[in-house]
Amino acid sequence: MAASLVWRCIFPQTYFGFFLELWFHFGIGAVVYYRLCVITAPRIRMLIDGLIVGCTVGAAIIWGLTAGTNAPVANCAMGLTVVSAFSLFLIVTRRLDGVMKWRLFRPLMLLGLISYSLYLTHQFNMNVAQSVAQKIAHGYVVPNAIIQLATYIGIAAIFWYFCERPFLNRPLRGPAVEAPSAPKEPATQPAPASGSQA
Repeated sequence: MAASLVWRCIFPQTYFGFFLELWFHFGIGAVVYYRLCVITAPRIRMLIDGLIVGCTVGAAIIWGLTAGTNAPVANCAMGLTVVSAFSLFLIVTRRLDGVMKWRLFRPLMLLGLISYSLYLTHQFNMNVAQSVAQKIAHGYVVPNAIIQLATYIGIAAIFWYFCERPFLNRPLRGPAVEAPSAPKEPATQPAPASGSQA
């Protein structure tokens, strides 16, 4: 993560296809996962929360001081601020996960389902989405943005269905099968008392 952050500050808008410039962002995502789903010690959780808060505040200050300049660190600070702030948002709103089961939020759940495919495909379809939007919206800003977004989501949904979905783990079907237990010893009859007749 540290190497990625340094790389991003030196080359803020250079992408070589190895995603080194985005490893810091993935790293924060992994930290959030461990914070929410793996780590149970309250002190360690508080330490992680404090580090993310410090990262957000520090990046925001640097972004504010360098905004509008050509300094490479400005772009890096902007991305780090957004990623860190969203990480805090995920941590704080974890207790509201039950709300996402409401029908009102079902479209967001479906969007979350294809979010990785959306990430993987959007960069390659920017020209396609812009061309489609330009032909339909004829330069109107709001319809243009909506059509581009719909194009991205549509392509991502197709990619998810044919390329990502086949490799996802399938839920187990049928009743759970219990592991065989050790054979029980046959019950023995108590021996008759002495002097009694069989």
